[in-house]
Amino acid sequence: TQLADLKYFGSAIPRIFGSVGNSFRYRNIELNIQVSYKLDYFFKRNSIQYTTLFGSGTGHADFSDRWKVPGDEQFTNVPSMVYPNNSARDNFYKNAEVLISPGDQVRLQYVNLSYSPKFNFKQIRNIVFYTTVSNLGLIWVANKQQLDPDYEVGLTSVAPSKTISLGIKLEL
Repeated sequence: TQLADLKYFGSAIPRIFGSVGNSFRYRNIELNIQVSYKLDYFFKRNSIQYTTLFGSGTGHADFSDRWKVPGDEQFTNVPSMVYPNNSARDNFYKNAEVLISPGDQVRLQYVNLSYSPKFNFKQIRNIVFYTTVSNLGLIWVANKQQLDPDYEVGLTSVAPSKTISLGIKLEL
């Protein structure tokens, strides 16, 4: 491989990123929302690796899109399954440009809803009941596969689970 053969897609690290939050209040009810964004970058998505499939039985959803009969090359970039496996062929596909996708995304980080009732107690100055839901997932993603770039790369493609918290805050 020559340097001239390599194709540059862009940064693997988001060049534009940040978060935006807002609060909405109506009488005793408050809603807080936090949205984050990462833009202007690319990631290499995972796909089928036949060496892994034959060795440990671990597959990938792209297996169903593999090339099966002549003519399939017009509809898929996923290589056919060949036995015995050729690891050099796997490595070639693993590093192919067809697995490069835009990583641009907008994510809903959390939503917090709180209620502060009015009351008269001598020992308690204020009370707030609240619930927070976090790790809500993607609102928008730029890649065609609708993959989450934060959790598609690496050893695991498991996103953190959504969490729900309930609470009471007292001011004494």
